[in-house]
Amino acid sequence: MRVLATIAVAGAVSGCSVSVDPTSWSCASLIGPVIEMSRSRTPGIFEITNPETTLHNNYPADGYRIECSGSAEWSQGSGMIEYGAHVSEGGSVILQYRQK
Repeated sequence: MRVLATIAVAGAVSGCSVSVDPTSWSCASLIGPVIEMSRSRTPGIFEITNPETTLHNNYPADGYRIECSGSAEWSQGSGMIEYGAHVSEGGSVILQYRQK
């Protein structure tokens, strides 16, 4: 089963902060916010390990974006995850993940 979850945040996801400075984003720093975001969704994520950066664009002219992959323990098993963040045209931080 594939799940895609997206949330727009203004600095925080239920208590987990996502840096408003996208030049400081890393795949490791997004793990906590992605796990926190998943708590209100099914399947939820318990753990993300082996984070790898698949794309990191921190140039404002091209749009800030980071895309990551890793291993995840889900509430319905384990497998791969793709997750990341980007800044929308309106300036909101968009945090996403999906079961791979």
